[in-house]
Amino acid sequence: MSTTGRNTTEQEEFQDFLSTPEVLPSANVSNHIIQRIRAELNPSFLGVFAKLCLVHLITGGLTLLVCPQFGIGPLGGGHGLLGFFMHHGTWLCAMTCGAVFLGTTAILSALTLKQEELKVVQRTQLWQFSLLAALSISLLMLVGNLAQIDVPHLTPEYVTLWLLAAILGSQIFYQASYKVRCWVG
Repeated sequence: MSTTGRNTTEQEEFQDFLSTPEVLPSANVSNHIIQRIRAELNPSFLGVFAKLCLVHLITGGLTLLVCPQFGIGPLGGGHGLLGFFMHHGTWLCAMTCGAVFLGTTAILSALTLKQEELKVVQRTQLWQFSLLAALSISLLMLVGNLAQIDVPHLTPEYVTLWLLAAILGSQIFYQASYKVRCWVG
């Protein structure tokens, strides 16, 4: 076949393509696509919080393997890292434990969440981490209470310091991890 014959066939096919009527998706399909894209670009507070809870379930569980929180953990018994911090006082122990417990969640979430979800955390991190800390301490104390675990250093001051350190520490760890993620790319 000659090149001229091939070019004519290609031109005819191209003209055929151009003359085909444009097929558009239905309005319902278009709206669905737009809503889905909008939802992915603007995740909800609760959706992001649910993902933070999932990350925290994993990191919190891993943290409990080496450092008990309110009598729960670690593997093999004993005090784990708590023993080291208790030598420096219960207040330092409370602050370190709270910061580490939620800080690990903050680090992993800053490294694993989607960019759009990170923006939600950036805007609402005080609320996100405060809720997570309150849920965590409530659950830890409930489980400790149900298991009848005696925690001699459990005082209102200890709980307050743990909560404050968990909230502040998680935000500091989150910001540092977020900046590392942005810097690395």
